[in-house]
Amino acid sequence: MFGDSDYRAQACPSCVAALQAAQAQKDQAKAEKARLKAEAQARKDAAKAEKERQKTEIKLAKLRLQTERETAKREALASGSPTASAR
Repeated sequence: MFGDSDYRAQACPSCVAALQAAQAQKDQAKAEKARLKAEAQARKDAAKAEKERQKTEIKLAKLRLQTERETAKREALASGSPTASAR
């Protein structure tokens, strides 16, 4: 009998306002959920990057130490010092 547009046109203004408010609240909750998810992902990515940075720092420190030891060993052998080579 009535088309959809006719029915909506006859709906009470307070019902329309309530539906609009409910939809706005739903949209806001959805946006908040997306924001929180993005923040959580950003924290996760930052933690992963920090962990990788720390691993890289450890690798670099080990390489520096190895280089220092090899240099000290070569210097000790070159100087012929028996106490230096015993280190």
